[in-house]
Amino acid sequence: MIPVYDLMIFLHVVLFVYWLGPDWGVYVMSSRVWQRDLSAAERKRWAVTLVQLSQISRNSLILLIPVGVTLTWELGATALPLWAVNFIWVIAVAWVAVSVAMHRNRGTAFGNRMTALDQGMRYVMMPVLVLTGIATFVYDTPFDQNWIGAKLVVFAFLLFNSIQQRAIALQWVAGLGAVERATTEAERAAAEKIFTDTAPRSKFNAYLTWTATLIIAFFGVTKLF
Repeated sequence: MIPVYDLMIFLHVVLFVYWLGPDWGVYVMSSRVWQRDLSAAERKRWAVTLVQLSQISRNSLILLIPVGVTLTWELGATALPLWAVNFIWVIAVAWVAVSVAMHRNRGTAFGNRMTALDQGMRYVMMPVLVLTGIATFVYDTPFDQNWIGAKLVVFAFLLFNSIQQRAIALQWVAGLGAVERATTEAERAAAEKIFTDTAPRSKFNAYLTWTATLIIAFFGVTKLF
């Protein structure tokens, strides 16, 4: 039987790759969404593909939380009891189920409720992660290694950045609809301005995500802080 620690290391690496790889794909494809010389139909096809790919990243990011907590428990670096670790797994699996339901029912009333629930989870998790990181720095609990606290704080930033990117994506949806409906050059220009205004922010968010990823990887490998 594979030891739990080895299994968690394997899952941690796989989830990290499946989160970051599709995220790069989303970044590359996003430029096609705002490419003005493409037809509205072609840009919508790129947008649909982008959404499909982003689902892989989204679920991987969520599952990194329980995998990381389990690793700290296996290392003896947390005061959390086993039942608490298992409870975190239950919450994470439920969150992934919400994410999948949101994706499969996009555009429906049920899908909108799942989107709101997923968004709510992110707003809840951000302060929880930051406060847990601070407690780790100051009180050495629930984790007794500062590098773990640092990873939690940076991870909270990743969730925050994902919310910003989602807001931009919603503007792109509105922009594509406006491009499709445009019948005059003025209407087309107004629709394209949505992409002109949001593209730089989208790129900057991607750079922030990759920078945060490097920081998390550095702390995870070196355990320095």
